[in-house]
Amino acid sequence: AAGAETATGASPSPFDEPAERPIPALPAPGAGAERPADDEVQQVVVDGNPVKMDKLGPVVVNEDGSISRINNWHEMTELEQKNTLRIIGRRNQQRLARLRAAAEAGAQTAEVGAGGGAR
Repeated sequence: AAGAETATGASPSPFDEPAERPIPALPAPGAGAERPADDEVQQVVVDGNPVKMDKLGPVVVNEDGSISRINNWHEMTELEQKNTLRIIGRRNQQRLARLRAAAEAGAQTAEVGAGGGAR
């Protein structure tokens, strides 16, 4: 082990790297073609409407209009995912319609208020 010691008498650190070590190259474009299908976006139809979804699952529209994801989507069985997607899809459509109606009502109220009202 005497040959493994440096001039200072200490053992070399495994983190010491020679300066001439080449930097690894990035993979060539298209080299990732063997990726698993999980990375792909799939399109499913919910109540006749197409919904795009990746491996993180569907986007949930909250009542205030913010969006979130289902945290345990990847732990659900295929049947649970199918049922959840059906429920979330229908609920998202209802919430979006309600939010759009509220936005239109707010815009109309603002127009009446800006117009000066009745004389």
